[in-house]
Amino acid sequence: MQTMKAKKYIVAGSFLLCLFMILFLSGCKKDSTTTTHNTPDLSAVPNEDWMGQLISQYGDITLGELTIPGTHISGADFYHVSNIYVSYRTQSWKISDQLDMGIRFLDLRLGFDTLDCPTGLGLYNDEFNHMFMTDDIYLNQSFQSVISSINSFLNDNQTEMVILLIRQVHSSLDLALFWGTVIEELKTGGFSDDRIVRYNPTTNTKLPLLSECKNKILLMTNQNNEGWLWFSFHWPSNTSGYSELVGNLHCHAQDMSNWNCFNEDEKSGYVNQMIDQCRNVPKSSQPENLFINFTSANDICSDRESIASLMNISTFNYMAKTATNRNPCGIMVMDFAGDSDIPVELVKLLISINFKND
Repeated sequence: MQTMKAKKYIVAGSFLLCLFMILFLSGCKKDSTTTTHNTPDLSAVPNEDWMGQLISQYGDITLGELTIPGTHISGADFYHVSNIYVSYRTQSWKISDQLDMGIRFLDLRLGFDTLDCPTGLGLYNDEFNHMFMTDDIYLNQSFQSVISSINSFLNDNQTEMVILLIRQVHSSLDLALFWGTVIEELKTGGFSDDRIVRYNPTTNTKLPLLSECKNKILLMTNQNNEGWLWFSFHWPSNTSGYSELVGNLHCHAQDMSNWNCFNEDEKSGYVNQMIDQCRNVPKSSQPENLFINFTSANDICSDRESIASLMNISTFNYMAKTATNRNPCGIMVMDFAGDSDIPVELVKLLISINFKND
């Protein structure tokens, strides 16, 4: 009995301490600059067909020469996550809207649980930032419905392509069976072999050209690749910067998900460092390098959307100041892309870098 009471006191004390820290940090939080002194004019930046327009203006280029906007846990959006699980939201807009605004990299966490999704694979959020939520949350979307949205978008915008980062969460299917299920559901949704970019860094010396990717998807995973025939790059969790040679491709990732509420500039420093690393790659080597840079983070005592606001503004300001030419910034993966409460257009800025002068 005394043990049970002690546990209750610990939980209650932790909760009160967390509330105190939120109030304390919100009161002490320094003001963030919401715009740059030289805010770029982004009114003419294309979104739905920006890849096609890029080829028309500059000719064919590889994926390694691009700055590509992406979303973190892409399916955890306002439309599909109930208010009860608001801490699991990472996006304001559903995936079809994300594609329309110019997102070309989707982070999809898939699981097989017929109680949640009777039709097959479902989308999950396996990252929790609330002390009383300890399980993966089903995002009320089937993988098939997401495939349908991607297929519809690409059929309407046939100069575009989408990169899918896929990994298994929630379930524990044999990996060969899991990847086989992924491919079967893709085929059912309209993505036969000829609409999946055939890229393997162990046999290809460079990343694919945009012309080779039109109206297609490129599949990759950061998980064990048993039974997986496509591109796999496994970086450590919570890495502030990691590089590995995968076949012929130099792969780099920054995925520090832990938010330091006592030092808000720490995460920005990691993001900016990888931006600089990417932009400093010689032009001749860009097709042989892939950078994946997550601006997303979470913390038990911080609101995920507030963190996203700070990070999206900080990243916007840094890139508006430093990205003065077409040197790529890699794949930039964010929370709450295009959120109307965040007073910067980070997605448009990322796209605009591709259209700058050399």
